[in-house]
Amino acid sequence: MQTSKPAPEPWIAQEGQKLAFLVPFDVKEILCEGNRGSGKSDCLLVSFLRGVGRGWGSAWKGYLFKRTVPEVQPLFEKAKNIYINNCPTVKYSQHPYCKFVWPGGEMLTLRHMLDIDDYADLHGSEVTWIGWEELTN
Repeated sequence: MQTSKPAPEPWIAQEGQKLAFLVPFDVKEILCEGNRGSGKSDCLLVSFLRGVGRGWGSAWKGYLFKRTVPEVQPLFEKAKNIYINNCPTVKYSQHPYCKFVWPGGEMLTLRHMLDIDDYADLHGSEVTWIGWEELTN
């Protein structure tokens, strides 16, 4: 007998997150701080989502970095919950990288950035959005 997974809980912004989403779109940098579980990752994920559907298509491309490969998986699960609840037509895959692609061609890739070799793999990539999870690491 196969058991089905429960439907993901709808994502609802916390108070501090709502402020980040009100920042005008032309603001180039937002720095979120706080303890674990305060919603900083959600802010990053929704920050990218703000550019989806604006007519930029495949030109709206981004990377969201964690430090190591194992750290990417929980972020991918969180992203699936937010994106599927807000845009059911988004497509996603985990191999070779965790990636989300919207019907208009917008794409977000979740990657790790541990050392100079990881940087070298991406050097010269054309992206319009970059997010750093735990920048101090």
